[in-house]
Amino acid sequence: MKKIIMVLTILSAVMLLMACSPESKTESNGESEEVPISSAVNRESKTEVISSIQNIDWNLGAQPTSLDPQLTTDPYGQQVISQLYEGLFRYDGDELVLGLCESYTLSADGLVYTFVLKDTEWDDGSTLTAYDFEYAWRRAINPLNNSGNAQYFKVIEGVDEYMTTGTGLQKVGIKAIGSSILEVRLEAELEGFMHRLTLPCFMPVKNYSVEEGVAPWYTDLTRLATNGPFKLVEVNYGLSYVLHDNTRYHMADQVKLNSIVVGMVVDDNAMYLKFRGNSFTVIDVVLPEIIDELEDKNADYHIKNNNSLIFVAMNQKNRHLSDAGVREALSLAIDRTALSIIAQPLSESPATGMVPTGVTDSVGNLFRNVAGDYDINVEEAQLTRIKALFENGGHDGENLPPLKLVYPVGALHSEVVDYLAMMWKENLDVDVRITQMSWVDYQNALAIGDYDLALVDWRFPLDDPLMILSRLMADGEYNVGNWKSVRYDHLISTANTLADFKRDALIYESERILMDQVAIIPLYYGRDNYLVKETLKGWSKTPSGYWNFSRAYMIQ
Repeated sequence: MKKIIMVLTILSAVMLLMACSPESKTESNGESEEVPISSAVNRESKTEVISSIQNIDWNLGAQPTSLDPQLTTDPYGQQVISQLYEGLFRYDGDELVLGLCESYTLSADGLVYTFVLKDTEWDDGSTLTAYDFEYAWRRAINPLNNSGNAQYFKVIEGVDEYMTTGTGLQKVGIKAIGSSILEVRLEAELEGFMHRLTLPCFMPVKNYSVEEGVAPWYTDLTRLATNGPFKLVEVNYGLSYVLHDNTRYHMADQVKLNSIVVGMVVDDNAMYLKFRGNSFTVIDVVLPEIIDELEDKNADYHIKNNNSLIFVAMNQKNRHLSDAGVREALSLAIDRTALSIIAQPLSESPATGMVPTGVTDSVGNLFRNVAGDYDINVEEAQLTRIKALFENGGHDGENLPPLKLVYPVGALHSEVVDYLAMMWKENLDVDVRITQMSWVDYQNALAIGDYDLALVDWRFPLDDPLMILSRLMADGEYNVGNWKSVRYDHLISTANTLADFKRDALIYESERILMDQVAIIPLYYGRDNYLVKETLKGWSKTPSGYWNFSRAYMIQ
């Protein structure tokens, strides 16, 4: 471990020298929009020789729990969905461009978008219409579906009321006007609304596939219809998906890959060996032990910051963890700087709040610079404060039962949870029983509350602090710890009805509430590292963190 930490500390210093990319602009319908820059992209070179074999093997790293665009919050599933479907807008590298939208108009008050759709088809040859978007978006906000993605729709007129009462669907501002026009009415002006429309939950689905498909409908290949650059042709549960190019995609002439085999190898060593042996073209995780071998020596290696937070969720149905003093003691017992070093290269920096370091407010201020660190000393455990908190709550390590800490199989997770357990034992005399789970079992454990503590990794696809903080609203799917605050929910709901510049004060107050009450224990902000064969060109990662293979191709 000491050897690994030494190597990773050197790597961390190297990373500090990496330059940041400037922001870019993209023009859409005559309006200038800022596009967040965070993607990697490879472009074609004039000297390249195109390979006659246009097939790649991409290791996803786990079996997705779902491929339902509107309902799943599973990041693995969303990666696959992004290959199978396309919405009104999409990213080409970092640039926001038109997807299925041919053109749009925006009312003078910034509240009504009218989207005119391109003439496109589903992969089964049927016509894709505005009614498919209307149907899909209404699925996402249906309170019976309890979708964690519903938060992204609450800026639309009438959505919050419909989700709260279950009535008033016809008042919701999502309306197909004939087969080619979709009208969307907002509660408040939102400058980044079109960026939001690139997310999987805003992609269309076909009514017939959902309603008539054999459960789960999204893998019923006899009825499934998709509209993206690739289509799903084979499902091998726990092993792989096979995707083929979709010849009915509206830009099919630009898709060069014939097939993608989506692997689900979980073991980090095994996936790296397969990459080195040319069985995998793309893998998402690079082991710390081989970073020193790859860094500056292997052009296949890529690393970049992302808007993600790794934290500990605490199940507040456990009577001990319902005590805010106990939760705060657990948080302050952690040396976040040491933990961040252990988590290299997947850690950008220690976390002192829920909103990551690169996220900005409506006027462009870095959220973390304004919000501050809430008196969290990231450099050491705060022993005096935590012992007082424990004693005031009537607790000590001896009268607390062992706490069950669950985590999914994945790179560095074992090292992180081992360190957390050690710190809690040393500083609080709290025993922790660690349980490693497959991704599917882990998701189920969080859903039913079969844990006390859980290591959680959240990637936030939008540079929007409101959407980040919305995840901890009381009744949301993401709020697995069952933390509740009436004031917090009110602030978030109100902010959704306000224009960008008017909501900032409410957003800052919201994070202070969750941090004061220790709703979660932030550990560190994350970043991506991945390997891509030099023979694969034209790929990109969007600002939302999704792989884009629609322009990818293999060279000799």
